[in-house]
Amino acid sequence: MAYIHGLNIVHRDLKPENLLVHRKEDGTHLVKICDFGVSMALDSQDMRLHDSQGTPPFNSPEAWLEGGAEDYSGFTTDVWALGVTLYCFLYQKLPFNGIDDELTTAICTEEVLTT
Repeated sequence: MAYIHGLNIVHRDLKPENLLVHRKEDGTHLVKICDFGVSMALDSQDMRLHDSQGTPPFNSPEAWLEGGAEDYSGFTTDVWALGVTLYCFLYQKLPFNGIDDELTTAICTEEVLTT
């Protein structure tokens, strides 16, 4: 993720299904990010995204705000999504529940980790 962010690319849909574990010949493992279907390269003139994409439970609070937050670069959504993915791996569930507006409210409020 740090590598693609260094190239000013935002994945915008990080989730467990888009991470592959590859076993190298020496027996070590490497995690590969796949499915760059909604990713985008950010223009160096305007490093902010203006819309949210990806899988809703993995979008950051900044991605849900109308027009994007002032400092929303999209990188925050990738970092948020990685955190949600790690939570899913540890607990075998999402850190919050809901659909549509309920989910958005849960993600954007202090209720995120209370359910």
